[in-house]
Amino acid sequence: MADSYFARVRRGSGWSGNVVGAYLFGSLATVLVLLLMIDLGFLIELVDRGTLDGGWLPWLGPFLALTARMVHEFQPESKAIWIALLVLPGILTAAALAGVMWIYYGAVQGAALESAVRLRLRIEQQAFRLGSSDLLGSPTSRPEELFRDQVETVRAALFDWWLAIPRAYVGLVLLGLLALLLNGTLTIVALSLAGIIYYIHRWLVERGAATERIAQDRSRQQTQMLLDRLRLAPLVAGYALAGPPGEKFESDLARQAAAESEAENAYHAVFPWDLFLILASTALLLALIGYQGLQGQFTLAGAIVLGAVLIAASFPVRRLARLSDVQAAAETASEEIFAYLDREPSIVEATPAVTLGRLSSQLSLDNVKLVDRQGKVLLDGVAATFPARQRHAILATDLQTPMALAGLLVRLYDPLAGRVLFDGRELTRASLASLRKECLFVSAAGPLFTGSVQDNIACGDERITPVVATEAAKLAGCYEFVQQLPQGFATLIGPSAMTLEPSQAFRIGLARALAREPSLIVAEEPPGPLDQPTALLLEGVLAQISKSLTLVILPRRADTIRTADRVYLFHEAKLHLAGSHDELLVESELYRYLIYVRFAILRDQVQT
Repeated sequence: MADSYFARVRRGSGWSGNVVGAYLFGSLATVLVLLLMIDLGFLIELVDRGTLDGGWLPWLGPFLALTARMVHEFQPESKAIWIALLVLPGILTAAALAGVMWIYYGAVQGAALESAVRLRLRIEQQAFRLGSSDLLGSPTSRPEELFRDQVETVRAALFDWWLAIPRAYVGLVLLGLLALLLNGTLTIVALSLAGIIYYIHRWLVERGAATERIAQDRSRQQTQMLLDRLRLAPLVAGYALAGPPGEKFESDLARQAAAESEAENAYHAVFPWDLFLILASTALLLALIGYQGLQGQFTLAGAIVLGAVLIAASFPVRRLARLSDVQAAAETASEEIFAYLDREPSIVEATPAVTLGRLSSQLSLDNVKLVDRQGKVLLDGVAATFPARQRHAILATDLQTPMALAGLLVRLYDPLAGRVLFDGRELTRASLASLRKECLFVSAAGPLFTGSVQDNIACGDERITPVVATEAAKLAGCYEFVQQLPQGFATLIGPSAMTLEPSQAFRIGLARALAREPSLIVAEEPPGPLDQPTALLLEGVLAQISKSLTLVILPRRADTIRTADRVYLFHEAKLHLAGSHDELLVESELYRYLIYVRFAILRDQVQT
């Protein structure tokens, strides 16, 4: 039988100090509860019968009778002293139990947190190992979702698991043994009654759920019929009818109310039966206790302790029953986590690998087919050429294709079929080091992390000194606004610090790429309107950098479309047309429509 994913999580925790503590102190807490029960029995026996002969524990009677005779020789005349001598161990045991439980809960919480931290660390490592494929569309479970949601579900489940295991099993075994020692007959009867109640309860719940589903379906049908009759109001009014055709509305309404009532009754009918069964079982147990008491077979101390034992045993039973639902949710979350952790990188380095030089001639697509994670075809048999040291704009009738193509050009993933050629060399044959040096993607948001401007540009690369970062910032058009920040390049920016405008974050990301001197940059233009000075600045930056490298841009502004050397229009997974903006205006009605709707180009002329 295949091992469950949640079991893999628990096994991965190993025998850390917290896990050992959870097992050790959980078991110790159960033993202390048992000692409290025994102390309670002796205390009640002393108060009720004035003796400590252990009559409430018949199986240990001979030993306890001998102990009682030994104690009797030194027994003080005052019963109060003996009561105090029994209360004191109870108080000490209760105090010890409180301390053990405090340590136990801390160990369980620590063990669950250790496992959560370990999983989150593995997710972080796997995220960087696999690289980004979000440009193809979000996976079923992205690393962020796993990190935040699924790991938290697993952590909570581990907490519940170690609260129950092995404490619940140890508790049930020890409490069961004590109950059998107290009165085997009553214990077996009580357990049998509990089993009968449980199975009847399950049968009632399943039967009620089935009845409820049928009644709800009937109620929905009746409701739909009522709504259909209400929609006939225009017909009734238009034809001056006395009422809608068919049965009277009141009859349908009564049937709908009856169906709703049946559904509610099916849900609430379980509780009265449960209450009846519990009360009847309790009455039967009390009758047996009374009968045995009259026969001298059972003492008050034994009855009270047995009741306390059975009540205490209900807690681990409920805890174990709750584990079923907890495990189901944890199993689903664990499966998603391990499905991600077990994935192999789709981008691997070829052997032998070719070192890429600077792009000098062209980047091209050769009969490329690309699908997203849901299997939707984004590119199908596409052939295109991107001449070096020019500015290219990617446009499509859908928003997903340009982003997917952007990741393909810098090899964040490979095509399903076909080739991407870098000066005639397949990108799949290139060494990853040279590939990441020559081909870079700049997203609209940067992205930025919490750190200084210098840190965001360098990203830990010691070769990018403050001088290099400053020159890159000047090329990216962000030097002036960075100098106006409170601490200049030392200013903290990012999610937990100063928030920059989208165009500013984009230019910081552009500076990060330019500092590494690539020969190909694929950039996603930032969204939102820009003021005139910023728009002119950004246009100048894009024009300047495209003189020394190849720039493929995903446009968000009309000016970016107009000034591109070539525009590539994709429609229904095919390259519809490629050429300059003016050429496409003349040749393609689809292009004219698209830029009219998306960029408002020609809108003024059309309105005129």
